Amino acid sequence: MEELTLTPRRSFPSPRAGFQTAAWAPPPVERFDGRPANDAATSEPAPAPVPPRWLVILGGAILAAVLGALLGGALAL
Repeated sequence: MEELTLTPRRSFPSPRAGFQTAAWAPPPVERFDGRPANDAATSEPAPAPVPPRWLVILGGAILAAVLGALLGGALAL
């Protein structure tokens, strides 16, 4: 059986020979923000109002009742 070898005149070029590198440039620098880090001119958003405690408990109870009814109905099938 004969060994198959490529002679130098029939060798194929490297796969990397077809690619050329692109010129790289760093991204543009944004303008400097001159405000100090603790600038008092910026206002923080107002915190969301906290609902009354009884409303949270009532909402949780209604959610638990609805989920219990759905689970009970699914298990009854």
